[in-house]
Amino acid sequence: MRSAKSFANGWILCGALIVLAGWLYVSPGRVEAQSAGNNAIYNSIGGIIGSGSFIDASVLPSTTNTDICSRIQSALAAINKNIGSAVIDARGINSGNSNMTCAQSPWINLNPIPDSIILLPAGTITLASGSNWVVPNQTRLIGEGTGASGTSVTTIQAGSGFSGAMIQMGWNSATPPSHYSVDPCPSGGGGWVCFGISIEDLTLNGAGLASVGILNENSQEHSYVARVSMYQIPGTGLQIGGAGQNGNGCCQAQNSGPYSNILVAPGTSATANTACAEVLGQPDTRGIHGITCVANGTPAAAILLDSDNTTIEDAHLDGFHDGILVGSQASATNNVQSNVLFNITGSVDSGPMTNLIHISKASPGNTTDLTILGATSMHDASGNPSNTIQDDETGTAGTTLSFSTDAHVGMYVLGQPMSGSASSTEYSRFTTSPTVPTWGEGSLSLTITGKACGSVGALFSNTAGGSGGMNTLFACVPSSSTVNSWQPIK
Repeated sequence: MRSAKSFANGWILCGALIVLAGWLYVSPGRVEAQSAGNNAIYNSIGGIIGSGSFIDASVLPSTTNTDICSRIQSALAAINKNIGSAVIDARGINSGNSNMTCAQSPWINLNPIPDSIILLPAGTITLASGSNWVVPNQTRLIGEGTGASGTSVTTIQAGSGFSGAMIQMGWNSATPPSHYSVDPCPSGGGGWVCFGISIEDLTLNGAGLASVGILNENSQEHSYVARVSMYQIPGTGLQIGGAGQNGNGCCQAQNSGPYSNILVAPGTSATANTACAEVLGQPDTRGIHGITCVANGTPAAAILLDSDNTTIEDAHLDGFHDGILVGSQASATNNVQSNVLFNITGSVDSGPMTNLIHISKASPGNTTDLTILGATSMHDASGNPSNTIQDDETGTAGTTLSFSTDAHVGMYVLGQPMSGSASSTEYSRFTTSPTVPTWGEGSLSLTITGKACGSVGALFSNTAGGSGGMNTLFACVPSSSTVNSWQPIK
């Protein structure tokens, strides 16, 4: 009896296995083979297939050797051309499975260059000589975070023999870089222009070798820089536009930005020509929003502003001769106009600063329509102050709002020359500072005739009109005493 029962159970088990095997054979949702690096996803009928839109670069063989850039390149080459773009996850690459020195750019010899989002790992990636990253069209580089240490954040560092820009957003010529097979930017529209390039959440260490940290001369809409720190760069941390932008191709960084939450500290590599940021030509960007620049008092200017329609806000500047220098690089035929500086603070804790904001007169009349809102200068523990605003355009000797009288300036608006002559020193201007001529208004119940006023040339409009014999317009004029006084004009 027991033998018959065991025999029956065996047939039942065997039958069940046959049925299961048959189901697996005919089931459309079975597990399919995976390509190396592809993440597994469910398809529309419940099966698991490989996804070419998200590729793990750490498990791919490199094309030439085992360095990090070669592994990233292998992942880029594996992107399905029918999909056209993918996320490349390089966060699993480290010194244990790869050489973290980048011998060649990740985009070398790729044709075509696919669109991608590249997730960079924590640690230090060293760029060898000649491995400058020219980031192509529709490419986003995202690190693990920013900071001085390369162990828990993403740091890209210049290696021995490195020169030039560490990261360049797009390319400014019909001829591609020498180590690229095709141009990183598509042609058309009067030049070679890229779109959709971003640099985020990483640190750049120039090691005293790189001339520029991030350069954008040719990337426009949807291109930006966010949460990036830059150290030991003796040239320029962030350069937007270029000196030749007003010629062929013009404003090829236009509509890019914003450039936000940026820290630049050149450290011991600082020279007189070191700059935190430059905005050149006529890029018409979405501005710099949140930037801190710290030096030792050696560099001439933290931010060089020589463009149109640019906003710089929430900037803290320390240890530069000039915090923001406006119009120093522009010519008489290239006016610097319609710019806004908002919430600019300066200090001299790390090094001396002469002027927080300096409006240059390199070419008379070239800086117009500049609005400054909320400028605050400071002094160090020894009491050494910096001027809040130095305006060389107005008056023969210029206008100085010093720390002693104007540590905080709520508003300073420089308009345009009052005559057609570019050499005119007569500008329209409005400021909240009581130390220079301005135009105020208010309702008067008592006359102010003979009352003390601030700067000669200031005007005051009485909005109460001429009722009760009151005057409507007053001017601040010199008086017989040492105190200037208000006198009626109308």
